[in-house]
Amino acid sequence: IAVIGVGFAGVVALLALLAVVAGATGYLALLPLSVGISAPVLAVCSLANRRGANARLARHRLLVVAITVATSVALGLWFGGAAGLILAYFAGQVVALSDAMVMAAGLRRYRRLPSPAALLRLALKERAFAIFSLPAEVAGSLTVHLPTLALGLAGAPALLGAYVRARQLLSLPFQVIGASVAEVFRKTAAERLRGGQGCRALFLRTAAGLLLAGAVPLVPVAVFAPVLFAAYLGPDWYSAGEVARWLIPAVLLQFAVSPVSSVFLLCGRQRADLVLSAITLAAMVAGVGAVWLSGGTPVAILATCVAIQAAGYLAYAWAGWRVCRG
Repeated sequence: IAVIGVGFAGVVALLALLAVVAGATGYLALLPLSVGISAPVLAVCSLANRRGANARLARHRLLVVAITVATSVALGLWFGGAAGLILAYFAGQVVALSDAMVMAAGLRRYRRLPSPAALLRLALKERAFAIFSLPAEVAGSLTVHLPTLALGLAGAPALLGAYVRARQLLSLPFQVIGASVAEVFRKTAAERLRGGQGCRALFLRTAAGLLLAGAVPLVPVAVFAPVLFAAYLGPDWYSAGEVARWLIPAVLLQFAVSPVSSVFLLCGRQRADLVLSAITLAAMVAGVGAVWLSGGTPVAILATCVAIQAAGYLAYAWAGWRVCRG
């Protein structure tokens, strides 16, 4: 309750500033603020995961989601447009930052901050994370969002809208579950590696379990997706259900592989992670370009993107299994 109160106090204090900044310079000017808020939250969550505070992390996520959804509805009705939804997003971020501060205070062992010299030594020792992991993350993000850009350039707004809606509805529940599994996997795999053990069995067990767990709900979706989308979203979204059928292989593989992809970092194979990300992105660009130059339809462009994404996740699963020890 105290965290919610602090969060809403911060929201009220920032709403006017955000509205002024957004109105004066456009919403893109708020991106640095979003990154600045997200960075300490992610750092504290990673530290809490290292300390095994999984229940506290679960409460943190539920709190942020509840506040974001509630303020999205309220501010969306109040402003009657995108402004309310964007401000609600920042409301959730303020709550996340407030709760992360409370969570950090509870990690008693880490109350004393390391000296600047210690931080510099650590940064130099682990420089591979910045040199290889950052470009790998950028390449991976571009690969995920390239279909949206390609469909927009192809002049297919209807297909683009159906794709975005289908991807959002299919991925959202799996992202919440996958994030929780990923945290447990990172902690367990790191402990096994520090103890001189391998994590190959854990890798296979986790990925196979996620694959099976994801296939159970996605099989009926593959059969009834257009009917379900039309029933719950309206008849105009029937085509989004058809697109959802095409996305199921990539979504399922992403759900199974993404939570265990941290083995590249845990095993010190950031270079391999970057190479895989770059190859997948290059294949996506080449595939879309080939379809475009040959006069392919927007549907063919989307199908090419989905196929390459699925192949990329399979490559990640194979490479991840290889880098695991034992």
